[in-house]
Amino acid sequence: MVKLKIVGIIVFLMILGALFLNYKLSINEENDDNIIYWKPDLKLHTNDFKQTFPFLGDKYSAKIWAYVNFDKDEKGNYIAKAFMDKHKSTFCAGITDTIEVEYLLNHEKYHFNIAAIVAKEANQMIKKQTHENKNISLNFLHKWCYDRLNKLNTKYDSQTNHSLNKEYQYYWEYQIDSLLSNGEYTSSAQSEYGGISCYFPSEPNIEVYVDTFLMREIHCLDKYNMRFRYTIDYDSYDNIESFKDFFISMLSKNGFVDQTLSQTKYNGYDRIISYCSDTIENRKFFDWIIFAPPFKYQLTVNYPLNTPNDTLYERMKNHFFNSVDLSDNDEYWINEFKESDYPVMKRMDITNKKTEDYKTLVTHGISNYSILYHKPIHFKEYLIIPIYPIKNNYNEIENFILFCNGQVYAQDVDSINSIICVNKNDLPDNKMIQFGYTLKSDSIDNVYDLYGTCY
Repeated sequence: MVKLKIVGIIVFLMILGALFLNYKLSINEENDDNIIYWKPDLKLHTNDFKQTFPFLGDKYSAKIWAYVNFDKDEKGNYIAKAFMDKHKSTFCAGITDTIEVEYLLNHEKYHFNIAAIVAKEANQMIKKQTHENKNISLNFLHKWCYDRLNKLNTKYDSQTNHSLNKEYQYYWEYQIDSLLSNGEYTSSAQSEYGGISCYFPSEPNIEVYVDTFLMREIHCLDKYNMRFRYTIDYDSYDNIESFKDFFISMLSKNGFVDQTLSQTKYNGYDRIISYCSDTIENRKFFDWIIFAPPFKYQLTVNYPLNTPNDTLYERMKNHFFNSVDLSDNDEYWINEFKESDYPVMKRMDITNKKTEDYKTLVTHGISNYSILYHKPIHFKEYLIIPIYPIKNNYNEIENFILFCNGQVYAQDVDSINSIICVNKNDLPDNKMIQFGYTLKSDSIDNVYDLYGTCY
């Protein structure tokens, strides 16, 4: 009798495995209300889990059925898709606490994200095999996806203890997001007017602040119980020592303790490395501040103090700082320009080798000045033009001047670089504007001779 029971169980498992390997959804079933196909912005709800709880004596509060299925494209090649079957997914109706519900749904969503990773890997494998004119069977794809899903999901639940170990849960979310994005958000962290980039595992929030004397861009990601942030200040501190004094004073004023500060070089630039802790909020703060005129870059990571798995936060923090890429000054800005023998305006476009952003250099033979300006930036109703004088010190310059549609914009100079903001409504139909700067020692009466032309 025992043998018969064992044989019966084995047969049942074989049938179950065969059913899975042949679980195929037709194109018409994509609209089936029981099926949810994965997409990046998908949010799961408790009513997406329709199976009665518990299932086969399952002891867990929630369980998602997320796997990979295959369709064919117009050329007859297989396409892998991650999907969830609502009627094979369960959520305990007895859980009513909103925070607990959201936490469990998030854990299950990352099981779904793992299925999306496996589908992505399967499509890459299919593409490679197709390129090499090799056939790949549907049974092989199902078996490969099944094994890969089983391995990743088992490890995910084992290390997170089915979401109970919160530090490992955050770390797995970081890893899964990284595999899904595949470096996509490194480029989004590349400033339109700066020479720095760094890695974000998922899309950061981007904010820009502009006033008369300052332009600041902030990229920030609050996730995994951490904050990853970098800030670019245009028109920043010229003197690193004065900034250090300000920074230490600011930390002390805001109650940060255990401050350590060191000064090093990074790609030839001055860099401040800072660590401190906030005992009120119970968080650690790590900062890099890099001075690369005309920019100041500040990279910050913070996470909880005294956690059981502090090394996991440390790994994510190190990955962020190790991903920083800063173009060197000789590549990103031109510091010298050979003066023309003729008293005419000259213009040349300069391309950054890494980012392909362009900048334009304008020089004037009579007054012996040069300007380097970056690609204008669109911000709300304004067009922002960053300007960097090359041939003169900023204390020799009286005004930056911009001439647009009959209107003159003048900007006082208080540092080595500046910005001019123009309301887009003031732009002429041909979108041509002229700009330049006047020197304190310049005796030329016609300031229009000092204009360069840009778009």
